[in-house]
Amino acid sequence: MFRLPEDKCVINRYGFNSEGHKAVESRLRQRIKRFLYKHAREDQEQTMEKLKHGQSSTESLVDHLSTNRSLRDDRLLAVNLGKNKASTPESVDDYVVGVERLGPYADVLVVNVSSPNTPGLRSLQRKGMLEDLLRQVITARDQLQSSYKPPLLVKIAPDLSDEELEDVSAAALATKVDGIIISNTTISRPSSLINKENAQQVGGLSGPVVKPLALRALREVYKHTEGKIPLVGCGGISTGEDALEYARAGASMVQLYSSMAYEGPGIVRAVKDDIVKGLNGRKWMDIIGEDARK
Repeated sequence: MFRLPEDKCVINRYGFNSEGHKAVESRLRQRIKRFLYKHAREDQEQTMEKLKHGQSSTESLVDHLSTNRSLRDDRLLAVNLGKNKASTPESVDDYVVGVERLGPYADVLVVNVSSPNTPGLRSLQRKGMLEDLLRQVITARDQLQSSYKPPLLVKIAPDLSDEELEDVSAAALATKVDGIIISNTTISRPSSLINKENAQQVGGLSGPVVKPLALRALREVYKHTEGKIPLVGCGGISTGEDALEYARAGASMVQLYSSMAYEGPGIVRAVKDDIVKGLNGRKWMDIIGEDARK
Protein backbone atom coordinates (compact mmCIF):
# COMPACT_ATOMS: atom_id res chain seq x y z
CA MET A 1 0.00 0.00 0.00
CA PHE A 2 1.40 3.38 -1.02
CA ARG A 3 0.19 6.80 0.12
CA LEU A 4 0.20 9.84 -2.13
CA PRO A 5 -0.36 12.44 0.62
CA GLU A 6 -0.11 15.48 -1.65
CA ASP A 7 -3.01 14.03 -3.65
CA LYS A 8 -4.90 12.51 -0.67
CA CYS A 9 -4.75 9.28 -2.69
CA VAL A 10 -3.76 5.68 -2.04
CA ILE A 11 -2.46 2.89 -4.30
CA ASN A 12 -2.88 -0.68 -3.07
CA ARG A 13 -2.14 -4.09 -4.44
CA TYR A 14 -3.34 -6.11 -1.48
CA GLY A 15 -5.52 -8.36 -3.60
CA PHE A 16 -8.27 -10.11 -1.62
CA ASN A 17 -6.30 -10.37 1.60
CA SER A 18 -8.52 -12.79 3.47
CA GLU A 19 -8.01 -16.09 5.28
CA GLY A 20 -10.90 -17.52 3.26
CA HIS A 21 -14.53 -18.55 3.59
CA LYS A 22 -14.12 -20.98 6.47
CA ALA A 23 -12.24 -18.54 8.70
CA VAL A 24 -14.68 -15.72 8.01
CA GLU A 25 -17.70 -17.98 8.51
CA SER A 26 -16.33 -19.13 11.87
CA ARG A 27 -15.85 -15.54 13.06
CA LEU A 28 -19.31 -14.47 11.96
CA ARG A 29 -20.94 -17.53 13.51
CA GLN A 30 -19.16 -17.06 16.85
CA ARG A 31 -20.09 -13.38 16.81
CA ILE A 32 -23.79 -14.21 16.50
CA LYS A 33 -23.57 -16.93 19.14
CA ARG A 34 -22.09 -14.45 21.62
CA PHE A 35 -24.83 -11.96 20.79
CA LEU A 36 -27.60 -14.51 21.32
CA TYR A 37 -26.18 -15.74 24.61
CA LYS A 38 -25.86 -12.17 25.85
CA HIS A 39 -29.38 -11.16 24.83
CA ALA A 40 -31.18 -14.42 25.57
CA ARG A 41 -34.76 -13.99 26.84
CA GLU A 42 -36.93 -16.43 28.77
CA ASP A 43 -38.74 -17.51 25.64
CA GLN A 44 -35.41 -18.33 24.01
CA GLU A 45 -34.26 -20.79 26.68
CA GLN A 46 -35.02 -23.79 24.51
CA THR A 47 -33.10 -22.25 21.62
CA MET A 48 -30.15 -21.46 23.87
CA GLU A 49 -30.06 -25.04 25.12
CA LYS A 50 -29.89 -26.30 21.53
CA LEU A 51 -27.09 -23.87 20.76
CA LYS A 52 -25.09 -25.05 23.76
CA HIS A 53 -25.26 -28.61 22.50
CA GLY A 54 -24.59 -27.72 18.87
CA GLN A 55 -28.04 -28.83 17.73
CA SER A 56 -28.86 -25.71 15.73
CA SER A 57 -27.88 -25.25 12.11
CA THR A 58 -26.25 -22.11 10.76
CA GLU A 59 -29.51 -20.99 9.19
CA SER A 60 -31.64 -21.46 12.30
CA LEU A 61 -28.95 -19.78 14.38
CA VAL A 62 -29.11 -16.50 12.47
CA ASP A 63 -32.89 -16.74 12.08
CA HIS A 64 -33.17 -16.22 15.84
CA LEU A 65 -31.79 -12.70 15.43
CA SER A 66 -34.25 -9.90 16.16
CA THR A 67 -32.02 -7.33 14.49
CA ASN A 68 -29.83 -6.93 11.41
CA ARG A 69 -26.93 -9.30 10.81
CA SER A 70 -24.74 -6.37 11.81
CA LEU A 71 -26.30 -6.85 15.27
CA ARG A 72 -27.28 -3.17 15.23
CA ASP A 73 -30.71 -1.99 14.13
CA ASP A 74 -29.37 1.06 12.27
CA ARG A 75 -26.32 -0.55 10.64
CA LEU A 76 -25.76 -3.04 7.82
CA LEU A 77 -23.09 -5.73 7.54
CA ALA A 78 -21.90 -6.20 3.97
CA VAL A 79 -19.81 -9.22 2.96
CA ASN A 80 -17.50 -8.59 0.02
CA LEU A 81 -16.96 -11.62 -2.24
CA GLY A 82 -13.97 -11.95 -4.54
CA LYS A 83 -12.27 -14.87 -6.22
CA ASN A 84 -9.00 -16.67 -5.70
CA LYS A 85 -5.97 -15.68 -7.72
CA ALA A 86 -5.42 -19.33 -8.72
CA SER A 87 -8.97 -19.82 -10.04
CA THR A 88 -9.50 -19.82 -13.79
CA PRO A 89 -10.73 -16.45 -15.11
CA GLU A 90 -14.09 -17.77 -16.31
CA SER A 91 -14.89 -19.70 -13.11
CA VAL A 92 -17.61 -18.31 -10.81
CA ASP A 93 -17.41 -21.12 -8.25
CA ASP A 94 -15.64 -18.98 -5.63
CA TYR A 95 -18.53 -16.51 -5.65
CA VAL A 96 -21.21 -19.21 -5.44
CA VAL A 97 -19.48 -20.89 -2.50
CA GLY A 98 -19.09 -17.48 -0.86
CA VAL A 99 -22.82 -16.84 -1.13
CA GLU A 100 -23.66 -20.29 0.24
CA ARG A 101 -21.31 -20.05 3.22
CA LEU A 102 -21.48 -16.37 4.13
CA GLY A 103 -24.89 -15.29 2.82
CA PRO A 104 -26.76 -16.25 6.02
CA TYR A 105 -24.57 -13.86 8.04
CA ALA A 106 -24.83 -10.82 5.73
CA ASP A 107 -27.28 -7.95 5.49
CA VAL A 108 -25.84 -7.28 2.02
CA LEU A 109 -23.64 -9.32 -0.35
CA VAL A 110 -21.20 -7.59 -2.71
CA VAL A 111 -19.85 -9.41 -5.78
CA ASN A 112 -16.54 -7.76 -6.58
CA VAL A 113 -15.55 -8.23 -10.22
CA SER A 114 -13.40 -5.11 -10.42
CA SER A 115 -10.30 -5.48 -8.25
CA PRO A 116 -7.29 -4.74 -10.49
CA ASN A 117 -5.04 -6.97 -8.40
CA THR A 118 -6.48 -10.38 -9.31
CA PRO A 119 -5.41 -11.49 -12.81
CA GLY A 120 -8.33 -11.90 -15.19
CA LEU A 121 -10.93 -10.76 -12.68
CA ARG A 122 -12.08 -7.69 -14.59
CA SER A 123 -12.89 -9.84 -17.64
CA LEU A 124 -15.97 -10.95 -15.66
CA GLN A 125 -17.44 -7.49 -16.35
CA ARG A 126 -18.03 -8.44 -19.99
CA LYS A 127 -21.75 -8.76 -20.74
CA GLY A 128 -22.06 -12.51 -21.28
CA MET A 129 -19.74 -13.50 -18.43
CA LEU A 130 -21.24 -10.96 -16.00
CA GLU A 131 -24.80 -12.05 -16.75
CA ASP A 132 -23.89 -15.71 -16.19
CA LEU A 133 -22.10 -14.85 -12.94
CA LEU A 134 -25.00 -12.80 -11.61
CA ARG A 135 -27.56 -15.46 -12.49
CA GLN A 136 -25.56 -18.11 -10.64
CA VAL A 137 -24.94 -16.05 -7.49
CA ILE A 138 -28.56 -14.88 -7.39
CA THR A 139 -29.72 -18.50 -7.67
CA ALA A 140 -27.38 -19.44 -4.81
CA ARG A 141 -28.70 -16.53 -2.74
CA ASP A 142 -32.32 -17.49 -3.41
CA GLN A 143 -31.63 -21.07 -2.32
CA LEU A 144 -30.30 -20.08 1.11
CA GLN A 145 -32.26 -21.82 3.84
CA SER A 146 -32.20 -18.66 5.93
CA SER A 147 -35.48 -16.75 6.03
CA TYR A 148 -33.62 -13.58 5.05
CA LYS A 149 -32.26 -13.30 1.51
CA PRO A 150 -29.60 -10.55 1.49
CA PRO A 151 -29.66 -8.03 -1.37
CA LEU A 152 -26.89 -8.69 -3.88
CA LEU A 153 -24.81 -5.87 -5.36
CA VAL A 154 -22.10 -6.00 -8.02
CA LYS A 155 -19.04 -3.73 -7.80
CA ILE A 156 -17.55 -2.48 -11.07
CA ALA A 157 -14.45 -0.56 -12.20
CA PRO A 158 -14.32 3.14 -13.17
CA ASP A 159 -12.20 2.34 -16.24
CA LEU A 160 -14.92 0.75 -18.37
CA SER A 161 -15.77 2.21 -21.76
CA ASP A 162 -19.24 3.54 -22.52
CA GLU A 163 -19.98 0.33 -24.42
CA GLU A 164 -18.84 -1.80 -21.48
CA LEU A 165 -20.93 0.26 -19.07
CA GLU A 166 -23.94 -0.33 -21.32
CA ASP A 167 -23.19 -4.07 -21.19
CA VAL A 168 -22.99 -4.00 -17.39
CA SER A 169 -26.31 -2.14 -17.24
CA ALA A 170 -27.96 -4.66 -19.57
CA ALA A 171 -26.70 -7.60 -17.48
CA ALA A 172 -27.91 -5.94 -14.28
CA LEU A 173 -31.37 -5.33 -15.72
CA ALA A 174 -31.62 -8.83 -17.19
CA THR A 175 -30.73 -10.53 -13.91
CA LYS A 176 -32.56 -8.09 -11.63
CA VAL A 177 -29.52 -7.68 -9.41
CA ASP A 178 -30.29 -5.53 -6.36
CA GLY A 179 -27.70 -2.81 -6.96
CA ILE A 180 -24.41 -1.69 -8.51
CA ILE A 181 -21.44 -0.10 -6.71
CA ILE A 182 -19.66 2.47 -8.87
CA SER A 183 -16.77 2.26 -8.48
CA ASN A 184 -13.69 0.34 -7.41
CA THR A 185 -10.14 1.68 -7.74
CA THR A 186 -8.68 2.75 -11.09
CA ILE A 187 -5.67 1.37 -12.96
CA SER A 188 -5.23 4.72 -14.72
CA ARG A 189 -2.77 7.37 -13.51
CA PRO A 190 -4.24 10.83 -14.19
CA SER A 191 -1.67 13.48 -15.14
CA SER A 192 -2.98 15.69 -12.33
CA LEU A 193 -1.25 13.51 -9.70
CA ILE A 194 1.40 15.49 -7.81
CA ASN A 195 3.24 12.55 -6.25
CA LYS A 196 4.91 11.14 -9.35
CA GLU A 197 7.13 8.64 -7.51
CA ASN A 198 4.46 6.51 -5.83
CA ALA A 199 2.15 7.03 -8.80
CA GLN A 200 4.39 4.56 -10.66
CA GLN A 201 3.45 1.73 -8.30
CA VAL A 202 1.31 -1.09 -9.67
CA GLY A 203 -2.15 -1.44 -8.12
CA GLY A 204 -5.51 0.23 -7.73
CA LEU A 205 -5.58 4.00 -7.22
CA SER A 206 -8.21 5.51 -4.93
CA GLY A 207 -8.91 9.04 -3.76
CA PRO A 208 -10.06 12.37 -5.24
CA VAL A 209 -8.65 11.76 -8.73
CA VAL A 210 -11.01 8.80 -9.11
CA LYS A 211 -14.06 11.01 -8.64
CA PRO A 212 -14.47 12.25 -12.26
CA LEU A 213 -14.02 8.70 -13.56
CA ALA A 214 -16.58 7.26 -11.15
CA LEU A 215 -19.07 10.08 -11.79
CA ARG A 216 -18.85 9.51 -15.56
CA ALA A 217 -19.46 5.79 -15.09
CA LEU A 218 -22.29 6.46 -12.65
CA ARG A 219 -24.10 8.83 -15.02
CA GLU A 220 -23.79 6.33 -17.87
CA VAL A 221 -25.15 3.42 -15.83
CA TYR A 222 -27.97 5.54 -14.40
CA LYS A 223 -28.93 6.56 -17.94
CA HIS A 224 -28.91 2.96 -19.22
CA THR A 225 -30.77 1.54 -16.20
CA GLU A 226 -33.24 4.47 -16.16
CA GLY A 227 -33.09 4.66 -12.38
CA LYS A 228 -34.53 1.14 -12.00
CA ILE A 229 -31.56 -0.20 -10.01
CA PRO A 230 -30.12 1.36 -6.82
CA LEU A 231 -26.60 2.65 -7.44
CA VAL A 232 -23.91 3.19 -4.80
CA GLY A 233 -21.44 5.98 -5.53
CA CYS A 234 -17.82 5.61 -4.47
CA GLY A 235 -14.56 7.35 -5.33
CA GLY A 236 -12.90 10.45 -3.90
CA ILE A 237 -15.72 11.52 -1.59
CA SER A 238 -14.44 13.74 1.22
CA THR A 239 -17.10 16.48 1.53
CA GLY A 240 -20.85 16.77 1.60
CA GLU A 241 -20.77 18.46 -1.81
CA ASP A 242 -18.87 15.44 -3.23
CA ALA A 243 -21.62 13.18 -1.91
CA LEU A 244 -24.34 15.39 -3.36
CA GLU A 245 -22.63 15.30 -6.76
CA TYR A 246 -22.92 11.53 -6.66
CA ALA A 247 -26.60 11.77 -5.73
CA ARG A 248 -27.28 14.11 -8.65
CA ALA A 249 -25.40 11.65 -10.91
CA GLY A 250 -27.72 8.83 -9.79
CA ALA A 251 -26.41 7.41 -6.49
CA SER A 252 -28.91 6.21 -3.89
CA MET A 253 -26.11 6.09 -1.32
CA VAL A 254 -22.34 6.63 -1.12
CA GLN A 255 -19.25 5.03 0.41
CA LEU A 256 -16.03 6.52 1.82
CA TYR A 257 -12.63 4.84 1.86
CA SER A 258 -9.43 6.86 1.27
CA SER A 259 -10.74 10.04 2.89
CA MET A 260 -11.22 8.08 6.13
CA ALA A 261 -7.55 7.04 5.97
CA TYR A 262 -6.43 10.65 5.77
CA GLU A 263 -9.05 12.39 7.89
CA GLY A 264 -10.13 9.68 10.34
CA PRO A 265 -13.62 8.32 11.08
CA GLY A 266 -14.90 11.74 12.15
CA ILE A 267 -15.13 12.69 8.48
CA VAL A 268 -18.34 10.64 8.21
CA ARG A 269 -20.17 12.97 10.60
CA ALA A 270 -18.70 16.03 8.86
CA VAL A 271 -19.87 14.79 5.45
CA LYS A 272 -23.36 14.04 6.78
CA ASP A 273 -23.62 17.51 8.34
CA ASP A 274 -22.49 19.10 5.05
CA ILE A 275 -25.08 17.05 3.14
CA VAL A 276 -27.89 18.41 5.32
CA LYS A 277 -26.68 21.97 4.71
CA GLY A 278 -26.28 21.37 0.98
CA LEU A 279 -29.77 19.92 0.61
CA ASN A 280 -31.19 23.11 2.13
CA GLY A 281 -34.46 21.55 3.19
CA ARG A 282 -34.73 19.06 0.33
CA LYS A 283 -34.36 15.30 0.69
CA TRP A 284 -31.61 13.12 -0.76
CA MET A 285 -34.21 11.16 -2.70
CA ASP A 286 -35.34 14.40 -4.37
CA ILE A 287 -32.03 14.93 -6.14
CA ILE A 288 -31.08 11.37 -7.21
CA GLY A 289 -30.45 11.42 -10.97
CA GLU A 290 -30.99 15.17 -11.25
CA ASP A 291 -28.20 15.43 -13.83
CA ALA A 292 -30.04 13.08 -16.18
CA ARG A 293 -33.21 15.18 -15.95
CA LYS A 294 -31.56 18.45 -16.95
